[in-house]
Amino acid sequence: MDRLWEFATAISVSEVLGGMRYAAVPAEVAAPIRDAKIKRLIAQLNDGEEWPCALGTAGAGEFMIMVSKARLDAHGLRVGSMAQMTLRPDTSRYGMPVPASLAEVFGFDPDVERAFQRLLPGRQRNHLHHIGSAKTEETAAKRIAALLRELGQ
Repeated sequence: MDRLWEFATAISVSEVLGGMRYAAVPAEVAAPIRDAKIKRLIAQLNDGEEWPCALGTAGAGEFMIMVSKARLDAHGLRVGSMAQMTLRPDTSRYGMPVPASLAEVFGFDPDVERAFQRLLPGRQRNHLHHIGSAKTEETAAKRIAALLRELGQ
């Protein structure tokens, strides 16, 4: 069974990180995550939509999960708000979901997925996010074509 951490958190803003908003993670939650060397997590605020993330540092001995302004707005939260957060290890292959359109390409041509796997993990996630955030299938197709060019396919 996957580990699960649930805790109350305060939404804060970091001036050091250019005004990025984050949820503070208590040291007693961060310690077992760090000890187990868990790199990627799935986060959830107030039983809302889950998202892939990583445990970050917010200063001397303090830890955080970055939260976008749009995600906070969707939950009616702002800096200073208290929220319930749930974290669990991300067991997905790439640290975030593979968009269906790209999964179809991987299924059609396994060489494309093998080339994709040779990218650095952060670069993989960047492509997955970029393709997955496309608002139209046409835009997703253009982004996949750009990825294929980058991969030499």
